Amino acid sequence: AFQRTLDVIAVVPDPAAAGLTDLRELASGFLQLAAATAAANPAPASRPPAAARPPAAITESAPAAESGGAAAPPGESAAVSDEPFSGPVAIRQDMPGWQPPDAMARRQEYHGVVHLMIDATGRVEDVRVIKASHPSYDAAVVRAARQWAFTPASRGGRPVASEKDIEVFLRPQ
Repeated sequence: AFQRTLDVIAVVPDPAAAGLTDLRELASGFLQLAAATAAANPAPASRPPAAARPPAAITESAPAAESGGAAAPPGESAAVSDEPFSGPVAIRQDMPGWQPPDAMARRQEYHGVVHLMIDATGRVEDVRVIKASHPSYDAAVVRAARQWAFTPASRGGRPVASEKDIEVFLRPQ
């Protein structure tokens, strides 16, 4: 439910979103808390993992919607596996602050995408900017992303490496 709340807030036009800042922060915090709790208290082995669904999160500095995919283990094709897949869930995903460098940048919105490669322990192995948001912000996002932590994706209850795209939105305050 927290994720659905964040997804709805992400698509609300800017004028209406101004009143949703507190709700976005609250839902994001509860989503991160739930992910951390799930990582600390894994489900019993007899319980099947949750069905695959695209995860998403919005952080305080810049809303970020995610769409996840999985990298198959060596010798296994992700497309042919019939084992249940559960994507990675953010435990720590702090976005860097952004100060627009000039008056023109303060009046514009920027949208970018970073691609993460997450190993089977939930550590970010590689970060690539797929679509630049703003030149002064992209490098900061890459540095921050290297410090992010995830509950790893799983296939058939076993941790697996995965990939995830994170959308970055920079909006004037």
